[in-house]
Amino acid sequence: MHQLFRDPEVSVLMPAYNRENYIEDSVKSILNQTYTNFELIILDDGSSDKTLEKIYAFKDSRIKVLQNDQNRGIAFSRNRLLEEAKGKFLVLLDSDDISFSQRLEVQLDFLKKNQDLLMVGTPCIAIDKNGAKIKSTWAFLQKRPTRPEEIKASLLFRNCFFQSSLMINVELLNNRRYDLNFPPFEDYELWTRLAATSQLANLENAQIMYRFHPENVSHKTNESFKFELNNKIIKKQFSHYFNYLPTPQELFIHGVWQFYTYDVGYNFLKDSRNWLKKIKELNRDKDVFDEAIFDGVVKRNWFDRCYHHLNKGNPYTAFYFLFFNPRFSIKDIKLFIYLFLKGAHTLLSRKSKLKVSKLNIRTSKSNAINA
Repeated sequence: MHQLFRDPEVSVLMPAYNRENYIEDSVKSILNQTYTNFELIILDDGSSDKTLEKIYAFKDSRIKVLQNDQNRGIAFSRNRLLEEAKGKFLVLLDSDDISFSQRLEVQLDFLKKNQDLLMVGTPCIAIDKNGAKIKSTWAFLQKRPTRPEEIKASLLFRNCFFQSSLMINVELLNNRRYDLNFPPFEDYELWTRLAATSQLANLENAQIMYRFHPENVSHKTNESFKFELNNKIIKKQFSHYFNYLPTPQELFIHGVWQFYTYDVGYNFLKDSRNWLKKIKELNRDKDVFDEAIFDGVVKRNWFDRCYHHLNKGNPYTAFYFLFFNPRFSIKDIKLFIYLFLKGAHTLLSRKSKLKVSKLNIRTSKSNAINA
């Protein structure tokens, strides 16, 4: 047996369910790492396709294959992988994502130099089901927080980690596990618990390629159910940090901007500003987060909401962003210009469609008269 397999420093954990089209690329990305002292534990969660066949085609002693007796779900599978790991550091990679070749080396070096950190993640490069890069301006705008205090505050608003990008120090994890009651938000729920007592970080540069495709677990989950789970996680954080339970209306305003199936209406941004102002007051009263850091996180969330509302059809969000922004600075000009140009494009497209519609109506009336 390979010496590295008997005594690995790093355990790479990969749950898999019906991933025959993607798992080969995921496994290869780990086997081709510049750092080699690892074990790769793959857990098949009752796949009905050729996932297992693809896994067993690899002949590498560092691979350990497990199987659930039936489909148990992602949270159960992740917990089982955690129990099986032998390494001092855990690496998470889903079976449809891809790690850069130096990922383990880069993250391990970072955690060894920052021994107070429990976990470190990275941004991602988005790819589609065929492995082609997805070009998105939003990926540029949605910069991940890197500092522990900023991350803890950001988690109050949304998940700020890509699960497939994470490396975890086992010693500091203290046997904490995923809550089976929160799939597909079991990761977000766990990160909020970890952040409450531990230091979490993100690197600035991407180390993974994250695949977006219709079979993603989060894409197949009902939006209203996800919203309900998100609200539960938010309530727990507000109770823990501020000893405050948001009302149902406040919870709606707090989290609905992430869920595109909800119609928020034109008063949403005004209500959002009032709510964000209240959150800042709660923090000021309880002195939980550094005020400057927290204000920066709130400002970022304000832009996220404006961007969401713009995508919902309101072309004037740039002006909301400008006039309702509590602390507009020179750094916000780029974001304002982006919202303004995108809003202008939306408005012009709407007018163009209206002209075409009116022309079609006149043409139809003319044809009817001539007939």
